Amino acid sequence: MINVLLVDDYALIRQCIRDLLKKETERINVVGECSNGKEVLPFLETNKVDVILMDCNMPLQNGIETTKQVKQRYPEIKVIGLSMNDDLFTQESFFKNGADGFLSKSKFEIEELISAINEPIISKI
Repeated sequence: MINVLLVDDYALIRQCIRDLLKKETERINVVGECSNGKEVLPFLETNKVDVILMDCNMPLQNGIETTKQVKQRYPEIKVIGLSMNDDLFTQESFFKNGADGFLSKSKFEIEELISAINEPIISKI
């Protein structure tokens, strides 16, 4: 079972991703949700997480800075950056800060998301 944390400031996006992943209940378990980067590290202190789906633009602390902090403390956790900004700068920023993968919210298919969670080394712009 792969434990996944959803991190996005939009509740609707988190709910949509959660609903899409429900079809994979034998392999993927959504263990929680955070609405900004500041909530992530406290969540990780008390919950087992294997993969984080991390939005880029969030209030209080963005996903790129949060990815850096997560990878410094928990290098074994896979972080997949998600963003509506599918430009090269955003993707490179995620990777420079330790992300294991990146998906453009405007372009990925559910199969790509599931593949990224199962083996989260994927890049798509």
